Amino acid sequence: MPLAMRKYNDNDNDDNNDLEMTPIMITPSEDNESHLYLDDSEIELQRIAKKYKQKHNDRHSKCIYNLAVVGTGVLLFSISIFSMIHVASKENGGFGWGKNSKGYESYANIKDKVPMHSAFQRTRSKYLPAYQATMHQYVHVQTQAEFIAYVPTKNDGNPDKVFGISFRTKPTSDNGVAHILEHSVLNGSTNYPSKDPFLQLLKGSLNTYLNAMTYNDRTVYPVASRNVKDFHNLSSVYLDAVFKPRCVTPEGDWVLQQEGWRYEIKPDTTTDADGTVTTNIEGEELIVQGVVYSEMKGVYSNPLSLLSRQTDRYLYPDNTYGFDSGGDPSN
Repeated sequence: MPLAMRKYNDNDNDDNNDLEMTPIMITPSEDNESHLYLDDSEIELQRIAKKYKQKHNDRHSKCIYNLAVVGTGVLLFSISIFSMIHVASKENGGFGWGKNSKGYESYANIKDKVPMHSAFQRTRSKYLPAYQATMHQYVHVQTQAEFIAYVPTKNDGNPDKVFGISFRTKPTSDNGVAHILEHSVLNGSTNYPSKDPFLQLLKGSLNTYLNAMTYNDRTVYPVASRNVKDFHNLSSVYLDAVFKPRCVTPEGDWVLQQEGWRYEIKPDTTTDADGTVTTNIEGEELIVQGVVYSEMKGVYSNPLSLLSRQTDRYLYPDNTYGFDSGGDPSN
C-alpha cells in the first residue's frame, strides 16, 4: 500500500511540527504508473508479437520485391522478342502479323497452284496460316486410298523432302502381328528383291531420315532426303515394299519366320583342351528365336517399359490402346 506525507493544519498542536507518514488507499485506476509494472510472461508475449510482426513485414516486402523483379523481366523479354520478330518481318518486306505480313497468302491467292493428277481426286484443301502452308487431301480413284499433300506457300528454308506411307493397324491382342509385318515388308519386294534393302538404303542413299514404326493404331513408313532423285528412289522402294512384299509369296515364307519367331535346336557342345568340339545330342534344347521376338525381350527387360505397358493396360482395358502393338514375348 503506498504511503503519503501530509502536514497537520495550523489549528493543530503548534509544538508538533513533524511530518507524519499516513497510509492512503490508491485504487489501480488512480495509479498512473501501475501499467509500467508487467510480469515476465506479459513482457515475453509482447516481445514475441513484435518479432513476428517484424518478420511478417519483412517477408511481405521481399515477396513484393520478387514479384516486381519477375514482372519486369517478363515484360522486357516480351518486348525484346516482339521487337526481333517485328524487325525480321520488316526485313522480309512485310510489316506486322498475319495478313499484314508479306509471307501471308490466303488460299484464294494460291488455289490455282493446287497440284493435280489424273489418278487422284481432290476432296478438300485447307490453308494453315500458322504454318503458311496449304494441306490438300486427295483420294486415289482406283484404290480409294487417301493422300495428303503439305505444300508451303513459300520457301521456308527447309530443304528436306518428306514422304510417308501409313496403314491403320489396330491390334486385337499382344501377339505383335503388325510389328512382325513392319519388319517383313522391308525384306525385299517384287521390283527390289534384295534380301535386306532397308539396310542397303541406310548405307548407300542420301537419306536424312529412313525408318518404320508400329503404333497402337497405325504403322508408318517415312522417308526423307534433300536430293530430288534420291528422294524419288526412296519413295519407289518403300511403295514397292509395302504393296508388293516378298514375304507373302511362297519363295519368301522364310521372311516371316526370320522376323517373327521360329523354333531352333540349341546344340550342347563341349570343347576339349586340344580344340576338339564334341556334341551331346541328348543335351540339345529346343528354343524360340526371331528378330522381333528378341527385340521385344529386350524391351520387356526394361522396368520403365514394363511400367508403361501396365499403365496402358489399366488405362485402356477395353480398346486397342490396351494392347502391346510390338508384341509380348510371352504370347
